[in-house]
Amino acid sequence: MFLQKWWPIAESKSIRKKPVGLRRLDEDLVLWRNNNGQIVCQSSQCAH
Repeated sequence: MFLQKWWPIAESKSIRKKPVGLRRLDEDLVLWRNNNGQIVCQSSQCAH
């Protein structure tokens, strides 16, 4: 139900190149900025 909506999970200024781990809506996430300065968010679980 909640996953079909956009939810703020962190302040943009707190995300830098060093990955930041956090837990939101029972999901472990990792956020960081790529070389273009864009924020990347993905699951902390390995895809394989």
